[in-house]
Amino acid sequence: MATKIKALSERAIKRVFGAPGYREVGGGRVKLDAGWISGNIVACSLEGARRGKTVTTECHRLAKEPLERAFREVQRKGLSGLIRAFDGLWVPRHKCWNPSRGLSSHTWGIAFDLNAETNGYGCAASPENLALNEIFGRYGFAWGGHWTPDTQRDPMHWELAQVDAWKEAQEPKARASLILGIARGSAVSYHRIASAELVTGAFMVDRMEVAELLGRSAAPGRSAIRELLSELDVAVTRTGDHLSDAVDPRVYLFVKA
Repeated sequence: MATKIKALSERAIKRVFGAPGYREVGGGRVKLDAGWISGNIVACSLEGARRGKTVTTECHRLAKEPLERAFREVQRKGLSGLIRAFDGLWVPRHKCWNPSRGLSSHTWGIAFDLNAETNGYGCAASPENLALNEIFGRYGFAWGGHWTPDTQRDPMHWELAQVDAWKEAQEPKARASLILGIARGSAVSYHRIASAELVTGAFMVDRMEVAELLGRSAAPGRSAIRELLSELDVAVTRTGDHLSDAVDPRVYLFVKA
């Protein structure tokens, strides 16, 4: 069962995602400062978010990675059929469209709604949204289906509360990929370099792919990869330098003990 993640207060949201200036435009909507929008709102592509098809929309720049990765996992696990309706993401407005209330998290482009018709405000969550939360929760999204009291539940709604959670969500995938690469004696990146096959027990690790899988911006060095291998109970007798730059400078060669 997914961990219950606490949603951020409006003050905390402003601290993490910025405090845009805005003006009222009627009906509970607000118009945000153009400078804040240009510096923070970006395009994103959500795989399988509308009846199995990709939805191209806009979100906060800090929400792009967790959003795209979370929906990609939903698609990869064959669960996109649970999403019957994608009901919005970046919508600058007040909560419940009520000007007397604070700003909705949708204003910052960090929240999205799914299957609104069967997951109304104050209602119990549908089985579909309950299942989807198992994935979205791992990527740092607080779910309105957990809010209390029951009259304030909003099971159609998710909002980003833990910006870096997606990095931890990727770690099991990285380790599984390493294990697969070691078992077959090939690269994590699923390509081979002929020189490595000349060494018995050799396998290769593509540093850039490990960085991507671990959610890091910088490629890990040999010592960091050795440490990860150690956690996987893989002993390494020696570590080669970069293979020839003409081959691929990103790849390290290891030899199993």
